[in-house]
Amino acid sequence: DRIILLASIIVFAPLFEEIFFRGYVFRNLRDKWGSVAAYWGSAFLFGMAHMDLHNLLPLTMIGFCLAYLYEHSGSLLVPIVVHGVWNSLTVMRVLTVMGD
Repeated sequence: DRIILLASIIVFAPLFEEIFFRGYVFRNLRDKWGSVAAYWGSAFLFGMAHMDLHNLLPLTMIGFCLAYLYEHSGSLLVPIVVHGVWNSLTVMRVLTVMGD
């Protein structure tokens, strides 16, 4: 159970979220309204999708950075890997606090 949860957080969530938010949302917003709207629109939707109003601003900023990485690298692989590393560090921090 724990392995499946960790794989979901570290591998599958970044993969599917980046395909959706950068590969689909960002690209469509950029094509329709330009890069600035795409950065902020996809970042805000990314933040909102996590359903945590307390962390909306940091999540939105992470979404902005991931969009920037996607746009400037030209590859979804870059934000997928960075997102996975971010989630890994977050999991380690939570487990440390929990004493697990």
